[in-house]
Amino acid sequence: MASMNAAAKTLVGPQEREALFSRLCHRNTIRREIGREPIDVPTAFHRIVHMKAVQEFDRLLDPYLTQAFNEVEWPSRPTPRLLLGVKLYRQSVERLCREQNVVDPRTKNPNVLKMIDRYAPDQESNVTLLSAIGGQT
Repeated sequence: MASMNAAAKTLVGPQEREALFSRLCHRNTIRREIGREPIDVPTAFHRIVHMKAVQEFDRLLDPYLTQAFNEVEWPSRPTPRLLLGVKLYRQSVERLCREQNVVDPRTKNPNVLKMIDRYAPDQESNVTLLSAIGGQT
């Protein structure tokens, strides 16, 4: 979502990066020994580091979402719930990035419907927002 900022805290530390790179090189050696096509190490490394960064960002974001989603009165209709969920998600991401000096590593927005169902299920009707809109749960 955001561009990389040199001052931003690294979500995947140098030791973890080194371990991931070593693991990929080891896997490549094994593949070569058994006659399999080698892994494109740079591409695989960047993909794995990105995936780990997204996981760490989500772990850091969880308490911000929990707090934000618990502090509001949720509407019962699906469309206002979705709009409120998007707003709260964006505010939570901005707050996390500002307070912890991190950058959102995602290239796409997460599924806000699943997020709302996780953090703010509709208690009155016991129906998830995904099922109310016609999505799969």
